[in-house]
Amino acid sequence: MTAIIAEGLMIGRAPLHAQERRGECAIALLAEIARDYFPSGQSDMKMRAAAADLTAEQREEAAWEERRDMLEDAGNAFGAFTRALMLGDHGPGCPARDEQDAADERNNRGLEAYCATCGAEVHMFRDMAGWHHFRGPGTADNPVEILNPGHEPALAWR
Repeated sequence: MTAIIAEGLMIGRAPLHAQERRGECAIALLAEIARDYFPSGQSDMKMRAAAADLTAEQREEAAWEERRDMLEDAGNAFGAFTRALMLGDHGPGCPARDEQDAADERNNRGLEAYCATCGAEVHMFRDMAGWHHFRGPGTADNPVEILNPGHEPALAWR
């Protein structure tokens, strides 16, 4: 099947995956992680509440402590973002994330993805867009081999 590409969207195929628009996915992922480390307004509220009962020296010390905490949180957020990228995680709103979540849900129920056209097993592989036919258990002695049977996978579950 030939896919038609128009302004970044594929027509006649599944929606674009993060591998085909990495920047958008990475930005959404970073924003999601940053919200975990920097919840809106909490830091300012703590500082204002504490500052009312402190001397000038204590307020200055509290401000330095707050900055240290922010730098530590920034480092932790960057570390979490790096780990997420290395693991191949996708950002919110990414079609690949939605598709992976749905596949995980079905796998957790004991279902297995396969191609309805030919019956071969199919899987989503890291750094590859979409579903692919494959064979092999994926061990060191017998690695997974991605197949090209001449047709797109017709995703079904058994």
